[in-house]
Amino acid sequence: MAKRCFRCSRFNHTHKECKGDEVCPLCSENHKLKECKAATSEHKCINCITYNKHHPHTQIETAHSSLDKTCPSLIAVLDKYKKNIDY
Repeated sequence: MAKRCFRCSRFNHTHKECKGDEVCPLCSENHKLKECKAATSEHKCINCITYNKHHPHTQIETAHSSLDKTCPSLIAVLDKYKKNIDY
């Protein structure tokens, strides 16, 4: 399984190692998950938003939470892990 920070909702590190700002995993705003009042239609994935900033010619959908199991960023991270495992 992919490591995901509970503080900034990004991959490949934990909250103990995090140097980023707190980001809600549902709406990508700067508050805790338990404080989120965003409707499902307002969910935005911080990982996909970041991807789109760095890849202007290959945009991916951001209208989902970073906890969504169908998140393109999560799928990419899991695929990367699978490719690095020697079966």
